[in-house]
Amino acid sequence: MPIPKKTGDIIIIGGGPAGLISGRTAVSKGVSVIVIEEHDVIGFPTHCAGLLSIKGLKQIGVHPDRAFIQNVVSDATFHSPSGLAFKVRGKGKQAYVVDRKAFDNYLTEQASEAGVNLKLGFQARSLVFGDKHVIGVTGKNGGKILAKVVIDAEGSSCKLLHMYKFNAPKRESFLSAMQFEVSGVEVNANSVEIFLGEKFAPGFFAWIIPTGESSARVGLAGRGINVHQRLYHFARNQFDKFNITAKRGGHVYVGAPSRKTYGDGFLVVGDAAGQIKPTTGGGVIFGGICAQFCGETAAEAVNNDDSSARFLQVYERRWKNSMGRELEIMLLARKIMDKLTDEAMDEIFKTIIDYNLHEEIEEHGHIDFQSKVLFRLLLHPSSLRIMWQIIKSLL
Repeated sequence: MPIPKKTGDIIIIGGGPAGLISGRTAVSKGVSVIVIEEHDVIGFPTHCAGLLSIKGLKQIGVHPDRAFIQNVVSDATFHSPSGLAFKVRGKGKQAYVVDRKAFDNYLTEQASEAGVNLKLGFQARSLVFGDKHVIGVTGKNGGKILAKVVIDAEGSSCKLLHMYKFNAPKRESFLSAMQFEVSGVEVNANSVEIFLGEKFAPGFFAWIIPTGESSARVGLAGRGINVHQRLYHFARNQFDKFNITAKRGGHVYVGAPSRKTYGDGFLVVGDAAGQIKPTTGGGVIFGGICAQFCGETAAEAVNNDDSSARFLQVYERRWKNSMGRELEIMLLARKIMDKLTDEAMDEIFKTIIDYNLHEEIEEHGHIDFQSKVLFRLLLHPSSLRIMWQIIKSLL
């Protein structure tokens, strides 16, 4: 459809990783992009635990940089409610612990150098429509920015999606979360620690992510609990002494991705589309992969002068072909884990330890794409013991 006077070819709402990567990808196809961000600075507020796989960063086109890397980890230790534990040792470095504000600033520099126009302090209040076709956004002070394609990358708030009754992540699938930055603690700087079971965090888990030799991020998310109180109690049990240098609250999404992520002149990407791992709540890598498909499709729409839903639906096909199955399997795993009692969790840990299943995880595990290792564990002879514990919990 004919577009009135426009400011750019593509408008992206939100200057987080998904928005910036979408913009970086789109401008590489020869179109103009404006990223609008409601805050005056990029990377604020910070809610992410900041643990990103090395393989995942490579997939989203980010090279390791000391500007945002705080630590490198290779192992993960898992703890059961009764204190059983097993360690999964990676083959070399597996993940970076990143400073999210510095990481987002790095992505901003990438996008700016590629040609993205960044507009800070612009709060999108409403969408602009032309014959049921999204053609722009209106700002808090009434200013309009018009374009051929609008990308919603506003994050988990999903204000615009709820306002216009677009598909959005289900609110009941968000868990309350809290994280402390602590110093003066004894930690293994090479290993992340995960604590599973209702004892620690009903509906999710608690974590310790080392940021250095004597500092860490300690957090948890859960359902129906006072996360601040629970986290403080958890930290007291884990450390003889600790100093809290920062506190951050937020939410973790453990539900399904949005049923539809495109419309006429409109695409949705990242947390706003629920492109998040239900098992861990991590969204930077999956959202970044989807953002590349999003930016690519939006640019193709501009270059073909066709921003109809019929044309833009290819974006959804692309990202679902890439990770749709993964998300379905991880969502099923999350639903099963939510039903496990602490007793069942302990029995599963015993099975893993007795049969050395951690070696299977070491061999086939992947921080981001987890379906392969889940299937390998189901095919193992010991899986009947695990399945029995799951069935008992479900009953």
